[in-house]
Amino acid sequence: MNGKKFFLPTALVASAVLLALAGWWWLGDDGDGAQVKYRLTKVERGTIVSTVAASGTLNAVKTIAVSSQISGQLKDVLVDFNSNVKPGQVLARIDPESYQLRISQARADLDAARSAALVQQNSVAGQRIELGKAKIALVDADRDLQRKKDLVGKGFISTSELDKAETTFRTATEQVALAEQSIRTQEAQVASAQANVRQREVALQSAQVDLEKTTIRAPVDGVVIARKVEPGQTVAASLSAPDLFIIAQDLRAMQVEASIDEADIGRLKVGQRASFTVDAFPRRNFSGSITQIRKAAQVIQNVVTYVVTISADNPDLALVPGMTANTRITVDRRDNVLKIANAALRFKPADEGRSAGKGPATGGRDSTVAAMSMSHAYVLPGDGKPQPVEVRTGLSDGTWSELLSGALKEGDEVIVGTQDTRNGAKVAPAAGPRMPF
Repeated sequence: MNGKKFFLPTALVASAVLLALAGWWWLGDDGDGAQVKYRLTKVERGTIVSTVAASGTLNAVKTIAVSSQISGQLKDVLVDFNSNVKPGQVLARIDPESYQLRISQARADLDAARSAALVQQNSVAGQRIELGKAKIALVDADRDLQRKKDLVGKGFISTSELDKAETTFRTATEQVALAEQSIRTQEAQVASAQANVRQREVALQSAQVDLEKTTIRAPVDGVVIARKVEPGQTVAASLSAPDLFIIAQDLRAMQVEASIDEADIGRLKVGQRASFTVDAFPRRNFSGSITQIRKAAQVIQNVVTYVVTISADNPDLALVPGMTANTRITVDRRDNVLKIANAALRFKPADEGRSAGKGPATGGRDSTVAAMSMSHAYVLPGDGKPQPVEVRTGLSDGTWSELLSGALKEGDEVIVGTQDTRNGAKVAPAAGPRMPF
């Protein structure tokens, strides 16, 4: 060309190189005309366990709040956090001075009531004496009346004497009746005084009970897990009984209160086995079983959950109330069954132009439903081109699915993805076409 040299722009050369590399990568050419490499796994025989995963809180099975039924200033607090207590052990004391004064007042009132009752009883005795006198006078008046009736008949006395005797008899009769009425009145007053004595006795007993309540005692054998008061603090129990201490009755037997999503609650039953871990012991698994499924729903930000309690043995006291437990509840299990990897059910060859996600995947959950579903897996025959095989699957644990029927058997290899051999062991997506630069 007449000795002239031509130079292409640098940007144009770079673009051409990039396009060439992109085409080479897209076609899967490794420089030797090789085809796409596939990752394979075998159909296995084993166990599939379906679980429901949830988080919960560890609590003691029986937690008792110790309260005060009376008001007053705390004089002594004798226990602290983690104190082991026995039934009847003194936990705290409220200043008893005012309650001792109430007992003294109640005793004085009782003595006064008993004295008043005694006075009334003496009055009744006096009235009975007066009744006796009235009856004697009545008998004497009756005899005098009878004699004078005889004397008048014989003419020895005048009728005026007889009239006086009759008046005396009637007066004596009224006196007897009046004395009897007075006795009944006095007896009623005695009954009232005796009732007042019983009231004062009850008031004294109530004051004594209140004095006993100034000593706060442990109702059960357990461990103090919360202390909410200090010496000198005033306890006001006028409207409600304030909690002073919280005692866990037995920390060797605890429970997990797990929040279960409404979509999974129908699969749970009392007695199903569960396991859980806590952050304090990440390498240790704890086991238990469902003891209760509470029917009261909890709605938080439009999410509906139900509380399920799971037993948790704690013989070495490693678990502490309030720990967060990550639980897995076994809802179904299949032993010695054919199983296929879920990745094989999600795989779709790139030339189909379809994306993954159409298998019995868990949808982001650890739990899966044991419903049967039809799907396809791909095998790699001798020509190196993936061939679909129809299968029917059952229970899934999120990684493997139970293989119920189909042409696959134990040991058969199925495709779970592709890999790019040009960059070492770079793994390509399990389904869908690879995107260019």
